[in-house]
Amino acid sequence: MRDRQQSFSKNSEPVSFSGVVTRVIFRNDENGYSILDVEGRGEEWTVTGVMPYIMAGDMVSGEGSWRDHPTYGPQIAVRQISRDEPHESDRIEKYLASGAVKGIGEATARKLVQAFGDDTLTVMRQYPERVAKIRGIGPAKAESFSRQLKADRAYQDLSLFLLPHGIGQARIHRIYAIFGMAAEMLIKENPFILAERVPGIGFQTADRLAVELGFRGDHPSRLKGAVLFAMNQSLFRNGNTVIHENSVASFLSERLDVSEEKIKDAIATLLKEGKIVKVLGHLHRSVEEGVIAADVAGLSTGERQSTRCESAFDGLVSLSDVAVIERSLAQRLRFLASVSPPGDHFMSEDQAQRAIRQVAQEEDFEPGDEQTRAIVMALKHPISVLTGGPGTGKTTIVRLLTRILRERGEEILLGAPTGRAARRLAEVCGMSAQTLHRLLSLQVRDDDIPDAAFWLTAEAIEGDTLIVDECSMIDLFLFSHLMSAIRPGTRVLLIGDADQLPSIGPGQVLRDILSAPFLPHTRLTQIYRQEEHKLIVSNAHRILRGEELVLDQSLKSDFIFIDCADEQEMYDGVLKLCQSVLPNHYGTDGIYGVQVLSAIRRGKAGIIELNRALQQLSRGDDFFSIEAHGYRLTSGDKVMQTRNHYNLEWTIPRTGIKGTGVVNGEMGIVQSISLSRKSVTILFEDEKIATIEGADLDDIDLAYATTIHKSQGSEYPVEILVIPAGAPAFLTRNLLYTGVTRAKERLFLLTRRRTLEMMLANNEANERRGMLRHWLCEQVEGEPVCLD
Repeated sequence: MRDRQQSFSKNSEPVSFSGVVTRVIFRNDENGYSILDVEGRGEEWTVTGVMPYIMAGDMVSGEGSWRDHPTYGPQIAVRQISRDEPHESDRIEKYLASGAVKGIGEATARKLVQAFGDDTLTVMRQYPERVAKIRGIGPAKAESFSRQLKADRAYQDLSLFLLPHGIGQARIHRIYAIFGMAAEMLIKENPFILAERVPGIGFQTADRLAVELGFRGDHPSRLKGAVLFAMNQSLFRNGNTVIHENSVASFLSERLDVSEEKIKDAIATLLKEGKIVKVLGHLHRSVEEGVIAADVAGLSTGERQSTRCESAFDGLVSLSDVAVIERSLAQRLRFLASVSPPGDHFMSEDQAQRAIRQVAQEEDFEPGDEQTRAIVMALKHPISVLTGGPGTGKTTIVRLLTRILRERGEEILLGAPTGRAARRLAEVCGMSAQTLHRLLSLQVRDDDIPDAAFWLTAEAIEGDTLIVDECSMIDLFLFSHLMSAIRPGTRVLLIGDADQLPSIGPGQVLRDILSAPFLPHTRLTQIYRQEEHKLIVSNAHRILRGEELVLDQSLKSDFIFIDCADEQEMYDGVLKLCQSVLPNHYGTDGIYGVQVLSAIRRGKAGIIELNRALQQLSRGDDFFSIEAHGYRLTSGDKVMQTRNHYNLEWTIPRTGIKGTGVVNGEMGIVQSISLSRKSVTILFEDEKIATIEGADLDDIDLAYATTIHKSQGSEYPVEILVIPAGAPAFLTRNLLYTGVTRAKERLFLLTRRRTLEMMLANNEANERRGMLRHWLCEQVEGEPVCLD
């Protein structure tokens, strides 16, 4: 064995190696960094660096340079490494007998080597017809052996190609699953295909790879990739389903240092390729063998609907699948609203009124006019919408409605976007309720790559009536999938608060469907007596009207305003409330008994700084932790899932029920961490346990403090709401309203008085740009056109 100190005398000099991996000391599956012991020709080396997936027993060769590790001594820092196939007959037989190729054991390995000798692996890979002639193998097995050997080599080559560019093994595995054995060739031809097709890889990563592959700054593939990137950013970060082509050209021209004309050329090419469309092109939808195909004709070949539409929509473009989803959803809603099955499934006005009077008499309760009108609406129509703020009686309506329907013998389905909202709905109705993902058995492949064929086809859900709560949280894609699953003739009631912020995902579905002339809806405005004394409720309605808030600064008040001059005072105020005021004066745990919300992520009063401070308050300075997404995670941390993870396995401890899927916005508490596996085990929504590891940890944020937007659909007994100064376009009434209405029992509002006054005066809604409202309001058979 080589004397390592002697080897070290050649520190930094190049070295080559070849041998068998005797031990895998360490491997990071996320980025491919590994430490191996390799033995060959009587020598032994410790090899370190980023490399493809290699196991003990593999034959490898490579190049690198010597370096001295202060603790472990001389090592080879690998520059290039590959897994080698054996070339001698005896080694080939051992290799095949080891299980390296599925379906080959010792006996088959012996037969193959006896037949083909040193050429066995070459023959197996390239000439399966010769292998098929060996007794006991046959054509099917021979083809399987050939595919496995080709795939193994292709995967290894892909890893060697991508790992040096900072793309880890987890991403490489996904890339290979999408593109197969042609992955390396396709990426070298057009690296921007990664940003277009692979979740988790953005334009910047693909662009860095493209530069290293020699793609020039104005290469057409680069510019097309940049356009698609900008449109995806607008869709998933800003919620807009359409964007003006001039905005795209201006933004990318400055960012890429390329002329706007060349960006517009790229847009024109994407239009020709059908990857994007102009929004008023005619969409022709056909269903063939369950797959939706969309043919899009450009504006120049179609008739304009009106001069007014032309001026409003000219120049707007959309990703093709998104355009198909919006148009198809509008058509689906029209169809569901028009179906009237035979029989008495839907009641007449008189029947509905009698049913309400009977149930109200039995409960010794008299519903208000708005509540009665809402229940009648739901009983009469196939699909209807109920909206209203806190204290307006939505809960009472749902309770009475479900009782009437149960007494009629109907099968009722209850659904909501989150587990917490579903549990609240179940408590109100005294029935079981499910998340929409569980109701739909939703298993999405990649929810950040729009796929019309997926979102517009769903397995039908069985039931007479479906009631869905918290609809303001439902984005365009999930709502389209839900509507696709509803059988014609099913009664559907959609409930939500249209004055809240729109969904985290794309679109503003609830606001848009309230504009549809063919969908009946009831907006509740009356506050009922039992809620009138609550300042949280009454002030929420004052916010909507732009009126000055009523404040009571006593300890008994449920709404306390704390005037803060700047972000530092807000930061200090949050810590004081959590550390001393809440536990000492209210008997409330300052960490787990309260939720902090902020309007911003960055800054002293943003959630990043507040989370670090509150974690330190809760856990102290010295604790075992795992690094993830810029945070340290440890047992007891409040956390939030920030991206839909439909394949994550979970278990409900109290029932033993198992399932998959955690969605964006679900909150939890870290139960334990594993430093060796780099994993955390989390109890989500006080219900289901899941273990998260590797690259998936990037989708976990601390949630001692969270943004107002991320809090939608949740209610907290005690809330601290922080709103720093900012741009008027951002500080709107409905941002303030959404933040205030998350509190159930007690609210502390920390902001500047001037900021509060400005928000009350700012009635600009956080409107998103899209075409759903247009398609819902287009004139059909005499219906009025909605242009606002």
